[in-house]
Amino acid sequence: SKHKDLAFWCHKLESAGANFKTIIGGSSLQYCEALYQQFAQSDWVGHNLSVVLEEAALLLNSVHTPMCHTQDKILQLSGVGKEWNGAKELVNRVGSVIKDINNM
Repeated sequence: SKHKDLAFWCHKLESAGANFKTIIGGSSLQYCEALYQQFAQSDWVGHNLSVVLEEAALLLNSVHTPMCHTQDKILQLSGVGKEWNGAKELVNRVGSVIKDINNM
């Protein structure tokens, strides 16, 4: 049923959101600062900051891409409403962190 499908996609988005929160561990700014500190305080032979940031962006993209797909599914099932707005907010937040990393 449509309601069951919507519940499935909303649950999937909640799981992805929890995964995102686990990855960043706080705010976007704190995450970006932690990435920089992690790089600065380590002996990452052969790595440079751009590689560290690229790896972080790839990790977040691996969460962001399925979130975008889930947001589309929610839109198809319920239109623009409470569920879709919640999905949009989370997708935008993850996208913002990726943008912050890419701008470092």
